[in-house]
Amino acid sequence: MTIHSAGNHLVRILRLCSFFSHRCVLTGVRSHATCIQTYRFAPVRRQNGFLYYLGNCLDLKSNRFHSSEKTEYRIPTAVIEREPEDGNIYSREISGVSDPSDGHLSKRTIMQNLEALEEEFVTEQKSLSSAERIKPLEKFFDRLQMCTSPSDVLDLYKESTVTWKQVSNCLMTMWKTTKKMSEDQKRYERKLMFEHPVFEKICQQTLKGAQLMSCSDLSYSLFALVKIGVSQNSRLVHTLLRVIQNKAISLLNEFTLPNCQYMFVTLAVMDHRSLPLLETCSNRIIENIHSIPFWRLVHILQSCKDLWYRSPALLSAIGNHVAASLAIWQVKQLILFLVLFSELNFRHIELMNAFAQIILAKSESLTLKDVLSVLRVYSLLNHRPDEGWIEQFLQTVSDVFELYLSKCSSQELLRGVYSLCLMGHYPQVALNQLFRDDVLNELCSSASVYREANEQMLQCINLCLELENPSFIRQPVNTTVVDPSLSHSVNAELQKTVDTILGDSSLYQQGLMLKNLLFIDYVIALDQKSKNVVPIPQDDEIGSESDIQRVAVLCAPVSAFCFGTSHPKDRLAMKIRHLKVLGYHAVLVSEHEFGKLSEDERVGFLKSAIFTE
Repeated sequence: MTIHSAGNHLVRILRLCSFFSHRCVLTGVRSHATCIQTYRFAPVRRQNGFLYYLGNCLDLKSNRFHSSEKTEYRIPTAVIEREPEDGNIYSREISGVSDPSDGHLSKRTIMQNLEALEEEFVTEQKSLSSAERIKPLEKFFDRLQMCTSPSDVLDLYKESTVTWKQVSNCLMTMWKTTKKMSEDQKRYERKLMFEHPVFEKICQQTLKGAQLMSCSDLSYSLFALVKIGVSQNSRLVHTLLRVIQNKAISLLNEFTLPNCQYMFVTLAVMDHRSLPLLETCSNRIIENIHSIPFWRLVHILQSCKDLWYRSPALLSAIGNHVAASLAIWQVKQLILFLVLFSELNFRHIELMNAFAQIILAKSESLTLKDVLSVLRVYSLLNHRPDEGWIEQFLQTVSDVFELYLSKCSSQELLRGVYSLCLMGHYPQVALNQLFRDDVLNELCSSASVYREANEQMLQCINLCLELENPSFIRQPVNTTVVDPSLSHSVNAELQKTVDTILGDSSLYQQGLMLKNLLFIDYVIALDQKSKNVVPIPQDDEIGSESDIQRVAVLCAPVSAFCFGTSHPKDRLAMKIRHLKVLGYHAVLVSEHEFGKLSEDERVGFLKSAIFTE
């Protein structure tokens, strides 16, 4: 009767056990593990993907042999010698080895016999495993190629034993079968797929096997899952993203410069803000900033914007590089850099000063779009070039803007005038055109999708003209903008600090609204001679000759400042300027930075800001 392969395996295990038991008696070694180590047997070996365990052969209880055939395994008596009549189980012989009573066995003889036995065992098992493995695997992939829909793949998955290595192939096939379908058919097939009882199982197996998958299997699985419509907010997709990240980080030392650049774009497309990857890639980009071309720098900045990732070192490095090589950039390229920086709230002073000089020299080359972009950037970041030629810069840009008034839409006209007013410049021709009835009606029409934003900008323009250019005659504009005080919440930490400093709530006024637009968190009246806080007059009338100074405490969010600085942006800068015109001394508190301070530090900071001008 033919012995099953598992029986052959058992025979060889018993022969090895016989040898080790016999050898332990001869040498006095009691530990099988010690014997293995002495004769240099590796506990685990792998050949052609086949694992075999010599160390475990010593523990017969741990071996399990399974077969679908109900075959009685019998070991021929010729293979293993009979036990002696005296019952000494250690006196058994191994084929080819002399009787131990003749003396100690030579190590060389033992090793020769074991090597031959090991080679015979591995060769046989390797051939058997290959035949047993390849045929089902080939059959599986043949059937997989014949699938024409995701449901077909899931049916095959249900019938087969699929390892995690084959999961990515299943998922990719599910996506490929829907590629050429119409949109209606795709929706129908995906509905069937999500309702299929096996879909959850393949997702669970993908989830459990993610850590074991290769990089390519992970990538294909993630790609396929997103393509077939699995939610990007699902636990499965996020798990794969994390595993691909914890793997990407392990390969960072092997990243080339293009790898780092594409990593930014890839993460932006995935909307996955991985700080470890971004920071490491940023460092590599900073080191090689001079060798990165224009469009790749643009894509990096665009990705930073999409991911809302702002690295001071990276942004400064790009700004420094552009500012140091102005001669190689076109005006439109420089404008694009500045626009991207402004969208990241980043103000690079040297670059903006240098570009202002370029504008003065090449103003005739600016298009309407260029002018509007320049106005937007400088007003948003509240950047005023060196005081010696700030007026010349504003007048030059204003003149170019007015050259295009005949081509401006009402929306473009409003945005251009609004930006100039934020910087304290008032172009008369543009203002006259803006306040025409037909233009105002169009901007404030209920049909306009920008109606609310337009009304807010018109309010700001009206206030600027009232406080800073009262000679301009304009008609009142009716707006329906919601009172900003209604959406303003009191900062609890600032409230506590003000109470600690003043001690009496009658010494300050909270939540004051001026001109229906300027909201002040706290108003304090300060005697400039004694430097003491005094009660605020009921009518809030303070004579111009009085020594009483009104102090306006403004608490602003981090978004109201340029990134990484305490420099106020557009409307906050305008508010401070207007409060100064109205006779207030503005004390600016950054909500973000104030929250980082201890209680004592908050008291010290606010005291210094209020009592020292």
